[in-house]
Amino acid sequence: RVAGVMLASPGGARTTEEDHLQILSYFRFDTLGDSRALAARVFPNILFRLPYVVGMFVRMRRPSTRRFLREAGFEQTFLPEDVAALRPPILLSWGADERVFPPSHLAFFKKNLPSHAEIQEPKGHGHAAFVKTPRAVAAQLRDFGERIHCRA
Repeated sequence: RVAGVMLASPGGARTTEEDHLQILSYFRFDTLGDSRALAARVFPNILFRLPYVVGMFVRMRRPSTRRFLREAGFEQTFLPEDVAALRPPILLSWGADERVFPPSHLAFFKKNLPSHAEIQEPKGHGHAAFVKTPRAVAAQLRDFGERIHCRA
């Protein structure tokens, strides 16, 4: 029982094992350079201070995070029929500046989400737009909520 779902550059698209392995490689975090590289993908237009990069490095090296990434196999990605079966109102927000997931992921969702899904590709939004542009994301979510509330 869900009123609606907003997906913000979601992972889990079943594209190719090569795509899957490439994405997982971004989360290796063996060095601070790995952390800096992921930060640059997530926030391509922001210069980061060292404390942020170090904090990300520490969090991503936690045993629970490492275990999650080890267990994130290709066979756990979404099947097209599972995505197509979603029934609640859906807003897919895929930032035009997405740099973590490849274009094939957006293509997967465009092809397989049900026809009632709304897809937006806001300019200036990257992978974690809720961090860089929280007001814009909140406005998106509020507008979506108002539209689906009117349908109920």
